[in-house]
Amino acid sequence: MDFTQIPLLITQLNSISPKISNDDNISRKEALKISKNLIQVLEKPEKLAHEVAFSPLITVSSIIAIDLDLFRLIV
Repeated sequence: MDFTQIPLLITQLNSISPKISNDDNISRKEALKISKNLIQVLEKPEKLAHEVAFSPLITVSSIIAIDLDLFRLIV
């Protein structure tokens, strides 16, 4: 983790901000990329390990719920 990147990433996001409000898709994608980098720098490694460990479980649970038509019962 390189905490020295945090001010740079925030500055980059601030500089893209006016372009995003003009509905510029390229700027939106760039802002999303910078935001993801910022999240990676800020998050603790334990959080990332937790997400990686449980992400397949969420996907499988969703597939099972769709197969069993559980979402129809909710609505």
